[in-house]
Amino acid sequence: AVVSTQSVECGHMITVLYGKTVGSTFMAGCVDNIRKEANMTPKQFFDLGDSVIQDLGFWKKGFSAVGEDGKVTISNNGPCYGECANGERFRTQGVPKKVKELEYFHVMMVGTGANYALYVVRDTEDEDQEEMEEFDVLDQTAIEYTE
Repeated sequence: AVVSTQSVECGHMITVLYGKTVGSTFMAGCVDNIRKEANMTPKQFFDLGDSVIQDLGFWKKGFSAVGEDGKVTISNNGPCYGECANGERFRTQGVPKKVKELEYFHVMMVGTGANYALYVVRDTEDEDQEEMEEFDVLDQTAIEYTE
């Protein structure tokens, strides 16, 4: 069967191709260099569940995917807990997992860097505002900027 892709996203070691329908996600590249796990040709990737990818960002050895349903799934191959600011409960073992800290938010976009992730969440609904009150506001007024 031929499956058309909507987008091709390239990370440091992996490439993800995804379409507009459930089950049209494919992954290729070096999934885990330590365990010598690699896909030299794109293979269908079912670990993101029943959601279609809306946005995707990469770390050095993993990714953060936002689904159409606003839920976040992350995967990272690393040596410890809490890597990439994903919390102490997330062990970076490469298996994609839903992010529990953001389960009541509707996430719209993700931006990633070497060791961080930035999520843009919806704040137009009353329940969105209530959930945002659970988090602290980052106060940057005392930061001194120098050039």
